[in-house]
Amino acid sequence: MRRFGLPAVDPLPSSLHIVHFYQHGKDLLDVFAQFCCAGLQEGDCCFWLTTPPWTADLALHELAKRLPAAHHYVASGQLHLVPNEEWYLTKDVLDVEGTLARATTRLQEARGQGWAQLRICGIPCKAGSESEWLACLQYEQQIHRLVTDMDLLALCAYRRGRIDDRVRDGLLHTHHTALSRHHDGWEYRPTTS
Repeated sequence: MRRFGLPAVDPLPSSLHIVHFYQHGKDLLDVFAQFCCAGLQEGDCCFWLTTPPWTADLALHELAKRLPAAHHYVASGQLHLVPNEEWYLTKDVLDVEGTLARATTRLQEARGQGWAQLRICGIPCKAGSESEWLACLQYEQQIHRLVTDMDLLALCAYRRGRIDDRVRDGLLHTHHTALSRHHDGWEYRPTTS
């Protein structure tokens, strides 16, 4: 079993695809930082895919609040802060096949360097159009398979106010569990996937 870093969530199996519905950027940074911090402390290799306005510097700053040696993890190759356009996009468009190929290559390289457990967190898309959401859901279906095949922890985040019920239902069907913060605390539950 693995740690997430939030008492409402812990413990986790070693292979899990989580969707995080967040309202505010502070919640997103806090959850991603706790997820990576727990992984780094457990010896996992972590990939934090940064999305503007949340830069690699801001991500590292958030981690350093919890782990004073955060810079050491980057230098050692245990922590990778990757701009989302480098991971997800081709010519500013979510490229499902290209993204899967890049993700698989980078994750296999990390395994080849001796990291037994891998974690990844990011915002796969900030889509708006119907075709963008269809591509996003297709991507999430493929990542769901990759999570199981490669035995990794994946945390995908989506801002609540930017998705309609149909898209939310699609995201719930392509993840094992869902996490969201409410005024009275955290809600963490299995999905129908």
